[in-house]
Amino acid sequence: IYTAQWEINKYTVTYEGGGSDGGTSPVDQTVDYNTDITLGDNTFTRTGYTFDTWDCGQEGSTYTVTDNVTCAAQWDANEYTLNIDSAGGSTVKSITQDYDTAITEPVGPTREGYTFTGWDKTIPDTMPAGDQTYTAQWEVFVPVISELDVISTPTSNSTPSYSFISSISGTITYYGECQSSQSQAQSGVNTITFNPLPDSTYTDCALTVTHENGTLSNRLDI
Repeated sequence: IYTAQWEINKYTVTYEGGGSDGGTSPVDQTVDYNTDITLGDNTFTRTGYTFDTWDCGQEGSTYTVTDNVTCAAQWDANEYTLNIDSAGGSTVKSITQDYDTAITEPVGPTREGYTFTGWDKTIPDTMPAGDQTYTAQWEVFVPVISELDVISTPTSNSTPSYSFISSISGTITYYGECQSSQSQAQSGVNTITFNPLPDSTYTDCALTVTHENGTLSNRLDI
């Protein structure tokens, strides 16, 4: 009688990075057929991603070896935030989304007395691998005022009303004989009443508007 003799086969589990861009491969595991093994720790790296699991064709962190197999790293995209600093302007929401996804550039903030000129650095088209901060850049806006109603001189009205348009709010400064208790201008149409003059003749009159940022408007002769 002759009895068959058997030698159990050995098989090897190898690993590949599944899109990795760094690190090293875990050590291959060669074991007997039908052996349960614990899959190796991941030593690959991938920019913008966190390792999730191995894809070997079976679920779980253990694997029953029945043939040679290559396990591929599976990755989850990391989430990052673009922090938006409006530098004194209106609030602009930060942008939080997955790495390498398309970014829609936010609408610039507004700030009275200033013109928004852009961000301190270019906002990327896709989410970078790391949180970033982008700061609004501003240029001082010079206020402009213009006459809306003309006061005829001389006038029979000892306290005439006067209207002008200002591109910005600020403090009114009066020049010459014209004075008024109204000291603040708003953005848009402003109507003021001058203090009375005995002869109702308003000559050598002018005003300017100074914004809180210190910029001075043109001089408006009345």
